[in-house]
Order: sequence, then C-alpha cells, then structure tokens
Amino acid sequence: MMKRMGFIKPDNVGPGSLNATKPTPEDVRSLLDLQFEHVLPVHGAAVIGDARNKYRPAIERAVSQRPYSGALDRVRGSQSRQ
Repeated sequence: MMKRMGFIKPDNVGPGSLNATKPTPEDVRSLLDLQFEHVLPVHGAAVIGDARNKYRPAIERAVSQRPYSGALDRVRGSQSRQ
C-alpha cells in the first residue's frame, strides 16, 4: 500500500500526504525557500547533507503534477449536487 501511494522512494514527497493535507502549490514551493541540510522523514532513511537539493525534484514534481489540487473535493461536490 505505501509503495503504491508513492511513499517508498528516497528523497520523496508522498502524494498521500499531499492529498490528505491539500497544501497550496505556493506552500509546497515555499519549502525550497528554506535553508536546510538534513531531513528526518517519517518513512525511510534520514537524509544527511544536501537535503534541500536532493528534495528539489520531488518538490517541483509535486507542484507541477498537483495530484492534491482539490480533485477529490470537486468529485465530492459534484456528487452532492446530484
């Protein structure tokens, strides 16, 4: 299950988390404005050193793909109007 949700990848932002929390693209992108070297993820190994650059592709991918962009809310909304 976790692998299908996109969690089990190094230096990744899990789409399940994005779907659950629904941050704005600006909020996700703003992570790259922070200066950080290390990440202690909930799932997977610690990223020690250069974590900001290692996570950059996953953060940019999360912003561009935006699987969390409210699609579930739109589906729920259209169902309630029926």
